Amino acid sequence: MKKVFQKDINSIYVWGNKEYAKDHNIKSEDIAGKTDFELYSDEQAEKFRQDDKRIMKLGKLEDIEEEYSVDGKTHVVYTTKIPIRKKNGKIIGILGIFWDSAEERNKEQKIQESEEAHRLLYETSSDAIMTLEPPEWSFTSGNPATLKMFGAKTEEEFVAIGPQNVSPEKQSDGRLSSVKAKAMIEKALQDGSNLFEWTHKKINGSVFEATVLLTKVEAGSKTFLQATVRDISMQKKDEAKINKNLKKLEKFNELMTGRELKMVELKKEIVELKAKLDKQSDEN
Repeated sequence: MKKVFQKDINSIYVWGNKEYAKDHNIKSEDIAGKTDFELYSDEQAEKFRQDDKRIMKLGKLEDIEEEYSVDGKTHVVYTTKIPIRKKNGKIIGILGIFWDSAEERNKEQKIQESEEAHRLLYETSSDAIMTLEPPEWSFTSGNPATLKMFGAKTEEEFVAIGPQNVSPEKQSDGRLSSVKAKAMIEKALQDGSNLFEWTHKKINGSVFEATVLLTKVEAGSKTFLQATVRDISMQKKDEAKINKNLKKLEKFNELMTGRELKMVELKKEIVELKAKLDKQSDEN
């Protein structure tokens, strides 16, 4: 039975499944908030923390053979550690999956389980995730969130429509979508990733604003791009509403300021007029 856990950027446990908790003689609900130093010896815990730091720094999955002791019993396990990323690509923690090497599968089977974990994250993500491959940079896959976002019934339908059909002719800055898309792809290939805002179009023709994170992926001799798309239409509407209210407030402040200035001027005129009348009264 596989044991799964998640740690944050500081190697503090976020959660662990029942199998992982049972292996450490604790309840699964008690894992959150703990550190390796509370579960293992200082030497073992420090090694695990260093492994976490290395994997998060490199941003790549690693398979590690590890040894640890719990209540005097030594375990030798194969562990797959996967960096967890936010929507903007920033790494925020580690997902770990391990099995007892004496009881579980060989290296090839373990890699298959790791691929299953990636597939699970891909299929359950609330953000649209799709892949594009050269030379035309056409879509080759799209997760369920992608189909929902663009209004496609099946992955086959989405892949068939092509990138040129999910963008309007021009972007909000006036540039042709076809020209700007090429520039965004080239930047992602050069820098490894590229985060930007984009106007997309659903299959039914309606448009929406989104953020797009293009990430360069190299698998052997094959290079492709993973695109993570988040609909920010509501965010844009909220920003527009806030800006509209700010302009109203600024206008109101201007009116109030102008009114106050007029009141000051009027009071000054009254004082001057009163002084003039008093002077005339004294002269008379």
